[in-house]
Amino acid sequence: MPRIAQSVIDEVRQLNIVDIVSPYTEELKKVDGKLWAICPLPNHLEKTPSFFVDEQKGFFYCFGCHEGGNGITFIQKCKGLDFAETVIHLCEQFGIDIKYDVEKGSQF
Repeated sequence: MPRIAQSVIDEVRQLNIVDIVSPYTEELKKVDGKLWAICPLPNHLEKTPSFFVDEQKGFFYCFGCHEGGNGITFIQKCKGLDFAETVIHLCEQFGIDIKYDVEKGSQF
């Protein structure tokens, strides 16, 4: 399988993490300028918000289950996808054209 072009991966990494995470959370609430929610990750059932999203830095962290990362890792953890599947999923969700690198010697 050809590799997804680095420019596409870079574009996916630039997506706003709030736009990626919001569909999976009941509600992101702003408290003292920071975004909090009940953790949406599988296998973490909780009743109080411990899931933190830093929109400026583009990462999330859950103080309950100790999982964290960027938008790509969030989708990987939520959906159980590998890196390439996650990038393709986010491209489809956000309307990004998927381009592939052509390796020397291969024909398309």
